Amino acid sequence: MKISEGTEADWDAFVDRSPQGTLFSKSVFLKSYGKPVRYLLCEKGGRILAGIGLIVGAEGIEENPFQAYNGVIFSDLSDLKAYKQIEVRFSTLEAFASGLFSQYRQ
Repeated sequence: MKISEGTEADWDAFVDRSPQGTLFSKSVFLKSYGKPVRYLLCEKGGRILAGIGLIVGAEGIEENPFQAYNGVIFSDLSDLKAYKQIEVRFSTLEAFASGLFSQYRQ
């Protein structure tokens, strides 16, 4: 699995296709805080499996003050068997955790 930074357009297109995607995940909302946003996408075999939009401050990743949830969202995995969906979600979250913990202190 590969984690890479996507563009704002990549991110919004992914959010539109994700079953968990909402207005609160869109770049227009994330940018409304006036802070830098990073759009990280996890892919395998050319397929984007998941992504997360992060507000980044001087100390690292910051909480979104008016948003209850802004975590990892997944692509539509309904074409996979249930056990494979679980495996993909676990592996994706593991890849994000490893990358984020190595890059940020907070």
